Amino acid sequence: MNPFENTVDAIVFSCHLKANLNFRVGDDLSLYMHTEDLEANIVKISSYFKTKITKEKINDKMNIIKTFVIGYLNLVFEKGFKIPIPNNY
Repeated sequence: MNPFENTVDAIVFSCHLKANLNFRVGDDLSLYMHTEDLEANIVKISSYFKTKITKEKINDKMNIIKTFVIGYLNLVFEKGFKIPIPNNY
């Protein structure tokens, strides 16, 4: 966000995410996932204001927080997702 006006975007970027997910179906027929690896790469950046930030700088910062992102994803994945199973199963 723009530091001077938080309702106006300062930068928009596109990111490719790649993760190796392990899946399992629980006894409650929910789908559970877990990941230990995540790759995130900025592929496009559009700045609405003059800035010194580059794709490379953002990619470096994303590598620093990668462990926290993996931890958060695993926290969400641990809750599982209900698989739509017909009632006559």
